[in-house]
Amino acid sequence: MEGLANINRIMDLFLDKKGELLRQTVVLTKYKALELNYLLKACSANYMGRFYLSYEYQCLFTRDMISQEKKIYMRKIPVGDIESAHEKKFEFFTKKIWGKLYEALKMYTVVYVPSYFDFVRLRKYFKETHASVGFVSEYTNKKMCQSQRALFETKRFRFLMYTERAHFFELIKLRFARHLIFYGIPKERQFMEEMMGLLNAKREGKVLKVAETQKATVNAQPIEDEPEEMMWDSYVYYTKHDEYELERVVGSAHVKRYLTTETNTSLICVHIHLPLFYSCLLYTSPSPRDRQKSRMPSSACKKKKKKKK
Repeated sequence: MEGLANINRIMDLFLDKKGELLRQTVVLTKYKALELNYLLKACSANYMGRFYLSYEYQCLFTRDMISQEKKIYMRKIPVGDIESAHEKKFEFFTKKIWGKLYEALKMYTVVYVPSYFDFVRLRKYFKETHASVGFVSEYTNKKMCQSQRALFETKRFRFLMYTERAHFFELIKLRFARHLIFYGIPKERQFMEEMMGLLNAKREGKVLKVAETQKATVNAQPIEDEPEEMMWDSYVYYTKHDEYELERVVGSAHVKRYLTTETNTSLICVHIHLPLFYSCLLYTSPSPRDRQKSRMPSSACKKKKKKKK
């Protein structure tokens, strides 16, 4: 027993607090993230260095997403350091972008917000300016989600803003979308493709059933047909800190051009269908879109209990 407690058996390397340099850390993830990249550089030091393994992304946009009637506008928002990036982005969007979009886009416009904190900030601003916008987040109950969607489809709301987690849990199934506004690039590459697929869905002129709200009942009205030559545009806004999210959308070969471009607005013109490649980087992240293991928020839809026979 005395030999096991002998301090001379401990290597000087560990007594000098340099044992972390011999530690081997292996992290796996599907997508790269700025937060995990900083964590590896700060806490995963090794005397042999680091090794990253990732595949190059190809452009997500295909011929079906872009045509003369469907255009995608990418705009870079100028921000400073990462600490004040969210505040400057909100200030730039509300003062220089939102007013023009609100006047130009009349109906059936979906505002996609990846972060719930940005959703709360924008919701407060829209309510103060009395904008015709509906709100759906991951904390909205099922009855209110159906009511907000019905008001949007019957043109009671010109815009509908909802979060990325609401899209993940599929709280509502959006229809009749004619314009898309991405306040930020989605974290998942698949979400961007699904949102762009909304513009390809065909409309059906049917009478919609509108759910009753807490105070009043809204009468359902049939949706009128719109001219076929109507432009179905998408507007994507990003900052220089969204490098990894932008890379998954425009491709690894073009991401630097979008980050260093002098012109703030870029028009996507892609007419070739490219195969999809996914990245495998040494990070950790939960399995994406695994709804069986994911839990809904407490205030969202409740699970139905199965009756025992």
